[in-house]
Amino acid sequence: MNRNYFRAYTLAFLALGSVSAALAQSPWPGWPGFCDDPTTTPSLYSTDYFPNGAGNLLFGATTASAGTVNYELCGAPPPFSGQAAGVLDFNTGPLSSMQTDEDDLLALQFGGAVFGGFGDGDVSEAGARANWAYMATVRQDDNAQPTLTKYTTIDTIFDGASDRYFLTEGTANNIRTQCRVDVIGDAARVQWTMVNLGAKTNIGLWFGQVMYPIGNRTLQPCPIFYIGVPGYKPITVSRRFQQVPDAGATNPHEFPMPDFADFMASQAHAWVGMRVINNPSPTQDGPYPDQTAVDGFDIGAGGFLLGDRYGNDGLFPDFLHEDINIIGDASYVQKWNPRPVAASTSPAGERTVQIVSYYKTTWGDSDFSKPYSVVVDTPKVVGVLDNDPFQFVRSPAPLRVYIDNTRGFSTVDKEVPLVNVKVTLTLPEGMGDANDITRRTIVKFISRVDPKQIKWADFNIQAAPTTYGIQNYTVKIEPQPGPVKIVSGTIVVASQPYLLIRQDANLVTAPWDFQAGGSWANILGTQPDPLQPDIDYQAFAWDAVTQQYVLQTGPERGIGNWLISNQNVGYKKLAGQPNTPQDLA
Repeated sequence: MNRNYFRAYTLAFLALGSVSAALAQSPWPGWPGFCDDPTTTPSLYSTDYFPNGAGNLLFGATTASAGTVNYELCGAPPPFSGQAAGVLDFNTGPLSSMQTDEDDLLALQFGGAVFGGFGDGDVSEAGARANWAYMATVRQDDNAQPTLTKYTTIDTIFDGASDRYFLTEGTANNIRTQCRVDVIGDAARVQWTMVNLGAKTNIGLWFGQVMYPIGNRTLQPCPIFYIGVPGYKPITVSRRFQQVPDAGATNPHEFPMPDFADFMASQAHAWVGMRVINNPSPTQDGPYPDQTAVDGFDIGAGGFLLGDRYGNDGLFPDFLHEDINIIGDASYVQKWNPRPVAASTSPAGERTVQIVSYYKTTWGDSDFSKPYSVVVDTPKVVGVLDNDPFQFVRSPAPLRVYIDNTRGFSTVDKEVPLVNVKVTLTLPEGMGDANDITRRTIVKFISRVDPKQIKWADFNIQAAPTTYGIQNYTVKIEPQPGPVKIVSGTIVVASQPYLLIRQDANLVTAPWDFQAGGSWANILGTQPDPLQPDIDYQAFAWDAVTQQYVLQTGPERGIGNWLISNQNVGYKKLAGQPNTPQDLA
């Protein structure tokens, strides 16, 4: 794609600019500190403002290649003009998780755009600007300090005819950079290709975003209050992660690189947020086999990490202090260290660095390998009612399997539809079809998935009252033509007030509040199969003072009991009016 096409595309877009401005004649709900006053100038968008995007029902991505977005500090002039070119932000789709409608069309970054066309090229009238979401190339000559340059000079942009993607290109600091963004399943696959145009050097990349989900300019903002990183407690202050941590680093300390990080509105609202991938899948059949391992990953506050929110020319201050609270202002920066490349006189392959990274929903169990993608949407947690722990909140619950026909069978002049797609769901013992809970293997068919289309099969599943803990499921997809794929995942089921009691010793706990007496005699002495203490069983707890086991008359939260039973009872429904404790928050 050449520069002349870009100019023509820009002229074609000028007519849309007046429509965009008209759509913005109202205060900007939910964007702290920024709004648009329709009685003043300049208008929200410069005349050369040029956005682009790609997306499906589950996920979207937007960028801009030219122009500015002009905000006013609500009630506090002067206005603020943010550079639009080169930024990249993500959003959830108009459907997203079927478990809730709370995550529909969410801009995931502060000031982020929402791609709303999902196939027709329509992009919403705003986008992440200035120091809120951007990338920078890194050039480091031998024995010299690295030079970071923002990706803002763009001369080429187009939508791909094959697959579902857009591409931008530009040149700065003797580096020709191409950014290709594919939306596949519930993710954006971002591929940066950087070609050296100068002397022999080293080339790398930094990419960062201020995370702040905002719902399609009609809902209240959702600051990030829960950052989940595998292997660590929820992150509440600045943290630095490295592939090779420096054991002597202080303030902040350096920690081993996590495979991913989830930025979520809260733990209870885990679907409102985004997952950032840092490491490739350990095997080729994993969801991210081509992810380029991130060398450094920083989580911190937006202003300290990416630059002043009211500024426009900051370049990754990357200031971290391990005692700065980041709740409500969470941001991240991914760093790929400079790799050696040859001079411009060498073949292109010797002077090119390519980096691939994935950004996706927090809820999808996915497989993005070619030639098609699969996403499984499950109820991640099946809880119980606060006022009746014998009733599940979401059981029966929906489970949906999406098939996205991109990345292989959607190449121009080589399109191949997927037909007679057989989808087999296998559930663990204790879960099954809502119409017949003993039916643990369920088969559905999708008649046809055309290239660049996404279709799905729906299941309705239920957990037995005595099912609890982490439950594993698998989905097998067999399309015509192949290949066959298998996606696995987990569903966490809260325990209802039952205890599994077998003959001999049982290590148990009863983490409920019992309103009608909390003794084991009351809890276990009901029909069916009433149990009598000292006749059918005895309960013991460890006494740390006397260093011996003592008889226990009733359960205590957080304390394990040995229940010695004379008979094999099975699952025993507990009496004593058990209730969910009210102090869980």
